[in-house]
Amino acid sequence: MSNDIRILAKNRAFVRLWCSGTISELGSAVTIVALPLVAVVYLHFSTLEVGLLASVSDLPWLLLGLHAGAIVERLPKRPVMVIGDIGRAALLLSIPVAAALHFLGAVQMFVVCGVSGTLTVFFEVAYGTRIPAVVPKDQLNLANGRTTATDTAAGLFGRSIGGYLAELVTAPVALVLDALSFLLSALLLSGEDLTEEARNPRPRKNLSSDIKEGMRFIFENPSLRSLTIEAASFNILMAAQQALSLIFIVRILHVASQEAGLFLAVPGIAGVVGGIVAPRLCSAFGDGTVLRWGLLVGAGSGVLVPLAGSGIWSLLYAVGAFGLGLGTVLSNVVTSSFKQIACPPWLRARTRASTRVFTWGSRPIGSILGGTAGTLIGCRSALWLIAIGFLLTPGWLMRSPVWKISSLSSLHEFSKDG
Repeated sequence: MSNDIRILAKNRAFVRLWCSGTISELGSAVTIVALPLVAVVYLHFSTLEVGLLASVSDLPWLLLGLHAGAIVERLPKRPVMVIGDIGRAALLLSIPVAAALHFLGAVQMFVVCGVSGTLTVFFEVAYGTRIPAVVPKDQLNLANGRTTATDTAAGLFGRSIGGYLAELVTAPVALVLDALSFLLSALLLSGEDLTEEARNPRPRKNLSSDIKEGMRFIFENPSLRSLTIEAASFNILMAAQQALSLIFIVRILHVASQEAGLFLAVPGIAGVVGGIVAPRLCSAFGDGTVLRWGLLVGAGSGVLVPLAGSGIWSLLYAVGAFGLGLGTVLSNVVTSSFKQIACPPWLRARTRASTRVFTWGSRPIGSILGGTAGTLIGCRSALWLIAIGFLLTPGWLMRSPVWKISSLSSLHEFSKDG
């Protein structure tokens, strides 16, 4: 066992939180595959209806994300996560029960997706604020690197597991196993250390005021503002690229269907590698160096994707996708730690929710833009525009104080910018 793992293993509260988050992420990934399969196989959903089902799962971030941050800020975090896990398990179990009783209908599917998506929002907001509450400041890069690696792996393999389980034991039974994963996550959280974050020293007014305070903290701080805008811009471009990836790989690069899945898995594999090596690179070269080079390597690698061709030249796509995924995760580990340290404990839930609304809420925009550009000017031309966009995204940070950071230990120089 490496020294890094030994350090984290001594922190029982973090280990329970880490395992719980990974299992919950695995369950969410299985749900992404199993729920639509139930809709298609048992309810004969059309393509449009499946798309609407997926959008209902994502809508809570846009509609409730800001309010979730303010609400979670007022509550103990562990019960929020436990209720989120148990609630999602109950919702998923309702589907195979209804299917067995021949009561399953479209309305129930949409309700399960919407409510489950809402519980996921609350879980994610609370989960992100717990890490800096149980991990010392000097171990945040290590903790964020490991959680990023395992979350990426869970998301990558969870979808494959969901498809395999659906084929092996049918989609409704797969949802039963999925529900058990959420219950296991809740069980792990129930034994977590009771350490809670500091409460807001100022008296609370109302949700609207709390939301505005969180937004002001982000956008009045040059570093946090730049990080949020850069992440939102990057996610728009990434979603646009992902919308075109399968078509580009199969129709233009002429990659066989069985190999296309491997190409699509490359960014996820790069994310796992990045999460593992990021803490060691930060220790060896400094947090600022890893942040800057991660952004530049990721942005530069995006150019290789539209350069790819058929045959051996298709490997350019894999190399570009790997570099893009690796660079992104390297920089994300540092920026996650930066934000956790820069935000006061009583603002973390609100700032996490606010940034997620902007960064995750921008993904549907990217998907629409990518599909539209691919239709109007062709897939390769659209990917060139996206690659140029990737090259420009580090510019948001180059004029920001965060670009000058040497290490997180010097963060006090930047955390009160503006």
